[in-house]
Amino acid sequence: MHNFPFSIEYPKNFPYELFSKSSTIAKWADSIDPSIHVLKLRIMSVDVFPGPKIGFIEAEATYIEFIDDNIETKNQKEYKISRFLISNGSSMILPIIKCKETGEIFTILVRQPRIGCGKLMYEFPSGMIEPGSNFKAAALQEFLEECNIKVDESDLVDLGKLFYDDTSKDLSSTINNIKTSKQNSCIFATNHYITADSTSFFAIRMKMSQTEISHIEGKCGGADPDEQITQHIIKLRDVCFVSNDVSTLALASVAYQLIKSGKMNFDF
Repeated sequence: MHNFPFSIEYPKNFPYELFSKSSTIAKWADSIDPSIHVLKLRIMSVDVFPGPKIGFIEAEATYIEFIDDNIETKNQKEYKISRFLISNGSSMILPIIKCKETGEIFTILVRQPRIGCGKLMYEFPSGMIEPGSNFKAAALQEFLEECNIKVDESDLVDLGKLFYDDTSKDLSSTINNIKTSKQNSCIFATNHYITADSTSFFAIRMKMSQTEISHIEGKCGGADPDEQITQHIIKLRDVCFVSNDVSTLALASVAYQLIKSGKMNFDF
């Protein structure tokens, strides 16, 4: 069992045996910024996924935030409480498709119902990390399930790593008053107000003929028949005009910046 720097309060009928095999809370605890001191974590409920494995954890944290390591602030001890969901993380993948005949650059957005917002959303292929898995494995699995395209791990481009390799150096020389908490991390935070969900962005580059590209449009995807996922081909530059999913727009923005800076190109 992981030794946590805070106390944990468990609900009745808590699956202790499954919890002892899960790293979900441990990963969250390891990611906490040093300026945030968590005193207590009260677990409200736990979703148990097939397997069985620990899935979402609803929790409430009591904590103190130390601003700028100021000793006076540390002595004030102003307690705060926040309720949120903790997950195993997720991955999102940007397919970059170059047409063999024309050289045009396309991508795939998958459309699926998102009941939380009550809409059909256009997104890059993405999915949660299964307990015991990792970001790359999740990206490959979701791309296979949602787009029926199998790629090797060596073909994945870690866009977070590519983006932040030099960006943090540039920031330190131009924005002196910003204290970054990225610490050269390649992981992004999504829905951070209500969830502890770390997301990694990847890209895969492929060449296809016009016929192959046209066959993708409208195809169904998903591991289960009830997922109602369809694939749609659009030009890469038009992603921001088609999707209103924040994670998709963020990934597109990172990709556009990498292209603009010359760190990513279409010479393949």
